[in-house]
Amino acid sequence: RKPVLVLERKERGVDARGVVNSDDLLRTITSVLNATHTIIPYICGDNVVAGQIADFHRADVVIGVAGACFGNVLFMKPGSTIITLVPAATNYIPIMPVQQ
Repeated sequence: RKPVLVLERKERGVDARGVVNSDDLLRTITSVLNATHTIIPYICGDNVVAGQIADFHRADVVIGVAGACFGNVLFMKPGSTIITLVPAATNYIPIMPVQQ
């Protein structure tokens, strides 16, 4: 079965770019894709860079909030799918401004 990486953050609830209901999201993804894919909750910080590259290269789908870990999609095979979640916060800025 094809791997699906569901990117998570260690500091849930602390980062404005995190998914508040990540457990619900994971359950939904599992219920939809479990018949054809292996669902893997994934925290980039728990893996060395070489492991991240290998894991993303094997992944058929990557789902998560944009951030540094998402840079690993460069190592995915052609034809793979990435799904970027954008927080609904009204002040979300994908590129953080420099502090004055």
